[in-house]
Amino acid sequence: MTCVNNSANYACIGRSRAPYSGEISSILVDEVMESLGALDQLFYKADQYGVGSLIMGGTSILAPTKTGETLDARAIADHLRARLGRIPLLRKKLVQDPLRIGCVYKVDDPDFDVRSHIDVQSLAAPGGYVELARAIGELSSTPLELSKLWHWTVLDGLEGGKLAVVCQIHHALADGIGISEVLSSMYDPQPVQPESPTTDAPVAETEPGRISLLGNAVMESGRRLYIDTPRFVIKSARPVLAALGEKLSSQIQGRGWQDADEAPYFVQDTSLNTAHRSTRRKIAWRTLDLPEIKQTARSLGCSVNDIGLYLYSCALEHYLAAIGEAADFDLWCGMPVNTRSSDPDQQGGNQVSNGKVCLNNTLADPIARLQAISASARSARETALDAYPVVSMEELGDVIPPATVDSMLYLSRRFNLLGRVGKTYPVMHSVLSNVPGPPTTVYIANGALVESIPVIPAMDVIAVSGGFVSVGKAITVGFNCDGDAVDDPDLLAAGVDIGMANLRRCVKAAKKAKG
Repeated sequence: MTCVNNSANYACIGRSRAPYSGEISSILVDEVMESLGALDQLFYKADQYGVGSLIMGGTSILAPTKTGETLDARAIADHLRARLGRIPLLRKKLVQDPLRIGCVYKVDDPDFDVRSHIDVQSLAAPGGYVELARAIGELSSTPLELSKLWHWTVLDGLEGGKLAVVCQIHHALADGIGISEVLSSMYDPQPVQPESPTTDAPVAETEPGRISLLGNAVMESGRRLYIDTPRFVIKSARPVLAALGEKLSSQIQGRGWQDADEAPYFVQDTSLNTAHRSTRRKIAWRTLDLPEIKQTARSLGCSVNDIGLYLYSCALEHYLAAIGEAADFDLWCGMPVNTRSSDPDQQGGNQVSNGKVCLNNTLADPIARLQAISASARSARETALDAYPVVSMEELGDVIPPATVDSMLYLSRRFNLLGRVGKTYPVMHSVLSNVPGPPTTVYIANGALVESIPVIPAMDVIAVSGGFVSVGKAITVGFNCDGDAVDDPDLLAAGVDIGMANLRRCVKAAKKAKG
């Protein structure tokens, strides 16, 4: 993550796809509209139809830089308004034609008011872990308005004169890495005086009207039907037929799975797999010493990410055991894999694949489990990066009419298809995302960022989503839980403590063996 120390420098998201400028028809206005990618539109539509809500979040804990100093929550809020109000991505709104036959577009919002996106609240006394966890859970339980896809809350009243900045932003705008890059303008390498919001940010004079959007959608539909779809069919016919032929040949010859790594995994249903949608959220976390985690990884010959997965395995194992649910089978964890290129013009939208990692909780020996997890994570990462789909999902999404997606999502919500399928055929038990933060201490105005609590989007058929986020010398394992399915999320955090105790014993034994 790049930190900037000049208020004139602000990050900017590039276009997720080439914009449609509207040059075909004179009824279209001159605004440049950035079309959402297929995955971005699905995230937005899922929320629109109440099928799921993918809200990314996190909480930054700020501490005074001088003894006896008090951080001013309202000054920090104004500072954030000054910085965030100039980020192009955050000044966008999403629009679609009134008949919903065209794509969803990002456009500059002429009515953008950064003050409506950032507010100040006070934490209940005494302002400790319990009160903060409850406040973050309550804020996470409050859905974002689709007309306002991000919101920051500055919480004062924390112990030790600290402040908490609770962030919420819709996954339709970008993935976690993209948001981290864009929001780097909040940070400075040294304390600075809080800034005040100004009015010199660019303001959109207008936005596309209903007739403009409808005309654009008609043109888009015609292009999809007569140009994009035939082109897609011609391009995809050969690889699809080849793949089908290979599959048929394999079946005729009776070939099975060549090795264990290629065998399909089996996910057994648990209480972490739910059949309903809940907006109630409960939060828990553990913040650890990053230098110790790195030293542990070096001593045991693995990566920091492997340590995070091991701790997550211990957390889920301890939680299920504590509620009396036997887990004598391996748990599986979804692991987002960044597919982002180094091209600065390709930072927008969601550029992430998904790997599935076996948490190997049936292995009691910590070293054996850690090694197995490391191998599974490496395989999942390589598969996600090397996988070349027979048909590009982005191209397929471009030729599917938006109205078809709307219909599918409506039916899914109406008959709870996602819940029924997810409970009957679970694909994983949880999700863990590792998002690296700034390697050194950074500041929001005159507050030092000392802790970053991840609030990874909670999937509606999975009760727990976890995050592993570092900042400076701290690294935090966070749990975002379905409040209807998980009664006591601190059981998960206690499992992290158990996992760390296991690793410390292993490191001590390794040093003794070498000595």
